[in-house]
Amino acid sequence: MPGHGFVRFNLHNSLCSFPASLEVLKPLVDISEEALWEYLLEIDRIQNERVVRLQAACAKEIERLKGKRVLFLGDSITNDNLGYRVSVSRAAELESINGSISGGTSSMLVPLAKHLIGKRPEIVSLMIGVNDSISLEKESFHQVSLEEYARNVDAILGWAKQSGAKILLFEITPILEDRFEKCFANEKKLQSNAMIQRYNRILKQISEQHQVELLPHPWLSETTELDLLYESDGIHLSVKGQERFAENWLTVATSIL
Repeated sequence: MPGHGFVRFNLHNSLCSFPASLEVLKPLVDISEEALWEYLLEIDRIQNERVVRLQAACAKEIERLKGKRVLFLGDSITNDNLGYRVSVSRAAELESINGSISGGTSSMLVPLAKHLIGKRPEIVSLMIGVNDSISLEKESFHQVSLEEYARNVDAILGWAKQSGAKILLFEITPILEDRFEKCFANEKKLQSNAMIQRYNRILKQISEQHQVELLPHPWLSETTELDLLYESDGIHLSVKGQERFAENWLTVATSIL
């Protein structure tokens, strides 16, 4: 539909709570109220159908997780109203706390994480870094340096451990480099999987210091249809990719209980 791409990336929440509702989005998008309402209904349909599939495929995992208080910390992949966070929260009837920020970096998460960990979540799920590692104009000029990234993640994990929460620490997801370059060339944003791996190595070091397992993404590395799991920008997960991540999240979350 007209404006679909624009709406798609404005259906993320934000630090100020940006719900996918007609009242909030109507002034922001240049499409009719009828078209916007149809799109919001489509989001709900996708999530409802996905929840049914998850409850069938992951029944044992969901039973063990049911009602848990979970703090989700991350960027737009976590924040997406079409994403895994909403899916697993509905499927397992989680007491879900959203501490994710679209476009967010680890530096943005630090004050929010400190506050929300005070709500005593039973599980803290953290996946951050794809925006930290993006360079602006020059490869050496990252949005968040490796050193600052290390300090930020170290602080968040420290607070989570101190609170007694179980921790899910995910590697940064890879990107599809060709798609990313085509989408963000005009914005002079540079990103590569080699750079993401440098940040992932920092995550590995910090995870070992805190004795927390660093979780990879086998659902991405073992597939033959990787291109179908990403949006056209090569960085955000597609609807299909988000569902695959939701299944993986339920599995690994159960393993730490």
